[in-house]
Amino acid sequence: MYCNACGKTIAEDGRYCSYCGNVVGIPPTPKKLMRSRADRKIAGVCSGLAQYLDLDTSLVRILWFFIGHAVERRASRPSQFGGRARTPGSPLEPVLVRHIIP
Repeated sequence: MYCNACGKTIAEDGRYCSYCGNVVGIPPTPKKLMRSRADRKIAGVCSGLAQYLDLDTSLVRILWFFIGHAVERRASRPSQFGGRARTPGSPLEPVLVRHIIP
């Protein structure tokens, strides 16, 4: 195989010319993260992510389900974030300050 730019002989499986550095042949197209139109349940998000990551679609859907529920459960318990549940109109002082100051 020959380089189109400099005309030197290069290896058959070479992607670049070792003499001038030009790309030989058709450059590979980068992977695009897109929603799938073929294997979709709700909007094709999980199947598109599975195609991008070369994983099974069912595995991505199961992971999406468990991660989504874990995030939702974590956000629904504000006591784990180091504070108490605050409602509109409640004071923003910490709970310990009420017990220390009479």
